Parts: sequence; C-alpha cells; structure tokens
Amino acid sequence: MKYLLILPLFFLTTIKIKAQEINRFFYEVQYKPKKDSTRNETAMMVLDIKKDQSIFKDYQLIVSDSISNEVFKKMQKTGIYENQSAPPNVRFTYSVTKKYLDMEVQYTEDIMNGLTPLTFGYQEKINFDWKVKKEKQKIGEYNAQKAIVNFAGRKWVAWFCPDLPFNDGPYKFNGLPGLIVKIEDDQHNYSFTLKGNKKAKDNSEDSLVKKFTNGNVKIVEKVKFIKTFENYKQDPLAAMRNELTPQLLSMTMPGTDMKVKDFIEKQGKEIKESYKLNNNPIEKE
Repeated sequence: MKYLLILPLFFLTTIKIKAQEINRFFYEVQYKPKKDSTRNETAMMVLDIKKDQSIFKDYQLIVSDSISNEVFKKMQKTGIYENQSAPPNVRFTYSVTKKYLDMEVQYTEDIMNGLTPLTFGYQEKINFDWKVKKEKQKIGEYNAQKAIVNFAGRKWVAWFCPDLPFNDGPYKFNGLPGLIVKIEDDQHNYSFTLKGNKKAKDNSEDSLVKKFTNGNVKIVEKVKFIKTFENYKQDPLAAMRNELTPQLLSMTMPGTDMKVKDFIEKQGKEIKESYKLNNNPIEKE
C-alpha cells in the first residue's frame, strides 16, 4: 500500500497500546485474477477472531503495515523520505469486519483522499440461505460437513467444522454451526481453504493506517462505494493533485533527486496498474 508513505508527515505521535491475544486462522486462497485466466494465483489471508468481531484480510497487508510502521518511525527521526513499497505479493487490498453478535459486515478499502489517507467502506447485513447437507469429509485435519449457498452471482460449496465453535468464515461468509474450513464456487474462480491457526498478538491499534486516520471509517451506501471506488481506481491520486500547489510539485522529495510531481505520477501509475491485475471480483453482482 504505497500511499501510506507518499506524504512526509513526520510529526505523527507514536501510540503504544498493550496488544491483546486473538485467534488467527490462515486461509490459502486460490483464484483466477482475470475472467479469462488459464491458471490460478495463490495468496494467504487471515481471519482474526476477537471477542466482539472478526477481521479478514490479506496476510501481507499485516506484514506490510508492520514494515511501514518501522520505516515511518525512522523517517520521523531523520526527516528524510525513504521509499518503501508493500511486498509484491499483496493481492487483496480490502478488509472485511464482522461485528458479533448480529454479524453486520463492514467492507473497507484504504485509499488516498487528497493529502489524507482514508478508510472508506460500506456496511451490510447478509442473510445467507445455507442448505446444510448430510455429506461429510475430512478437510486437512478437520472433520467437516457440507453446505451450499448462492451469493452475489456465484454458487458456493462450503465445508464447516462443528468442532471449531465459530459461526464465521473467510470473506463475508458466516452463519454455519462451525467455522468454515473450505469454500469454493462451482466454477473454481475462488477457493478458500483453512491451513492452520495460532494465537497471535492483536497489534491493529498500533497500525500505521489507524494512526493516520485516527481509526475513523467513512461509511457510505454500497452503491456509492462501488461507483466511487471504481472511479478512484482509474486515477488514484487525482484528488491529491488538486490539493498540491505548483510550488510544492516542483520541490524535490527529501532524500531523493526526484521532483514531487514526478514521484506522485510514478506512484499513481503503479497503484493503477496493481488494480488492473484483478478484474474477476468475488461478487459478480
């Protein structure tokens, strides 16, 4: 997520919070990034289950945020910009939060809103019409039972484990009497498989994203989010250009020989290209 390090905001105060322990479940995702893909890509995502909610995201976003946090602390001390990009294997930029007990889903993306990072998203309540089947199967080390559902234009087959007492799962999926250990659509565009779990420290409150945004999320209607985000992907840094003066654009980035204008154009192009890598979203409708 390059945009977190675009701006030299060296004045931000570091907040230290004692991390709580969470249940972290690792899901391997095999997916077709483009509708006409002939081969699958693979990513690792995590479902962090806390006392009152769960959060599902690309594991490399967590790694990237941790690295960015350390780089930012260094920039605070030196006052010199250090070019640090997210790991190249960050595949999915969204986060899905499910609030217990009503399982309200919050879908968010972190974007640039002019010169300020913004966590932007929507909320919805999804009533999954699961059809639980008698068929059982061993998925990895888990004894699982089959269930099927139609969701967002795709037909899904899920396997849930009653021995794992969480009626949750990857992405937005939830509502079965046990954790979903595998789910895939019938056309094999997306497949999520649980690969393991462990206790982990919840460092989300020390996240660089939350420091910039004060933990605030701008929630809009889903239709407006989709339209706004599609426009954003066409030119991610358009709003930023409108806020920068010609004098600032002609300045040199601290610690580099690149003009601010050229740096922003380079960053914008790279972000735009990264969004083009996937035109086969999970939700067709």
